Amino acid sequence: MGHYPSDYIAILKKILKESNYKRIGEILVEDGKLSLEQLRTVLQKQGETSKKFGQIVTEENIINKDDLIQALKKQQNLKNKTKKFGFVKVSNEKLNSLIDYVGELVINQSMLKQEIEKTKGNSNLLERTLSQIEMITSSIKDLVLSMGMVPVEEIFNKLRVVVRNTAQELNKAVIIEIYGAETELDRNVIETLYDPLMHIVRNAIDHGIESPEERIKAGKDKIGKIILSAEHKGSGIEITIHDDGGGIDTQKIIEKALRLNLISKDNAAALSEKDIYSLLFLPGFSTNDVATSVSGRGVGLDVVKKNLEQIHGRVEIQSEYGKYTKFIIKLPLTLAIIEGFVTLVGGNKYIFPFNAIEEILVFEKNKLQKQKDSQEAILYYKDMHIPVIFANKILKQKQKDDSDKETYLSLLFSFEDSRYCVVVDQIIGKQEVVVKNLGDVLMDYDYFSGGTIFGDGTIGFVIDLHGFIESIK
Repeated sequence: MGHYPSDYIAILKKILKESNYKRIGEILVEDGKLSLEQLRTVLQKQGETSKKFGQIVTEENIINKDDLIQALKKQQNLKNKTKKFGFVKVSNEKLNSLIDYVGELVINQSMLKQEIEKTKGNSNLLERTLSQIEMITSSIKDLVLSMGMVPVEEIFNKLRVVVRNTAQELNKAVIIEIYGAETELDRNVIETLYDPLMHIVRNAIDHGIESPEERIKAGKDKIGKIILSAEHKGSGIEITIHDDGGGIDTQKIIEKALRLNLISKDNAAALSEKDIYSLLFLPGFSTNDVATSVSGRGVGLDVVKKNLEQIHGRVEIQSEYGKYTKFIIKLPLTLAIIEGFVTLVGGNKYIFPFNAIEEILVFEKNKLQKQKDSQEAILYYKDMHIPVIFANKILKQKQKDDSDKETYLSLLFSFEDSRYCVVVDQIIGKQEVVVKNLGDVLMDYDYFSGGTIFGDGTIGFVIDLHGFIESIK
């Protein structure tokens, strides 16, 4: 094995150390703020003095401070990105923090046990110790959840390949733009998400985006475009697949549904746009008359919906015929722990998603408007007519005798641009709950997303608001 000069080895080490992110000079040249000749001059001066690069370029008015600040921010983002993918499973920093928190938890538990055994009179010390335990436990929860979160970038990058291969397969020209790839999701959600996304992307290229000739005739660019984006919305994540293709022909969907006897001529005219799009998610439904290598695989949008429901997600469609189609997937941030609002209905505890609750509402019985020969009830509140849902009827709980009561206790929800008032027997309060899978026993109940066990040993059921509201329609 040959021997290399020490200065050569030092240069190699420096290159390896600095190859992970770009230098300020490189970024300024790329952004057109600095010429290569200016860069060489500044680097030469930097070698002759102890001044930093940024100090030289600003002192000599080669660039202004704003441009330098932007370049520094860009460099920091590149550094952060490098750090983010510098580990395979868990970073040492997080792991060390977790160990520290667990150590503190054990110490505080021991302190609490000793104090309880010695005396019950020093309530201030007990309260302080309990407060510390609560804080540490909360920190552990946040840390553990963050360890289970992974960026969607990995599956987004896989979809680049899917777009390229599918476009070649169908002789179409398609590009994909990706935004929000750094958005993080629960690892369990990510594992189930790829297949639905892949099918929607392939579906967009097959059904949505036209051939180059058709696009030119329609006055469009011959190259089709798919925009894939992810962003935080409330306590969840929203993933959008947007194509600039031919859109969805609602009339074609209705005609196909009539041929398959999925709807009757009488109610076809009364279907809303949302109702029409929901037909696409029925098993075996397709608007393609000719099966291609993509559309003829025996996999429809019903599988997409089913897979998303497994991770408590839902999908919506927006489209304008001739212009675009947009699939919007809404997902919970994590499946493990949620912020819930615990209520009592009948003899059981039910947890509603806290982020969807606008307010707790107590209203008088005589304010309720009921239609004759109908179970539907309406409440007029803040210039709105709000549907009232009696939770005991949906959850099949025996209704308590409330004939002597003059008011109803309810939760006012905001869901998909609509409001609903859900009447419950009792409110216990806000609580973070660990969601457990209910298994096959209650899988037919769409209004449950899981169950939980409370500190007192009692069991509660976590409500899936989408399924809960759908069950009244």
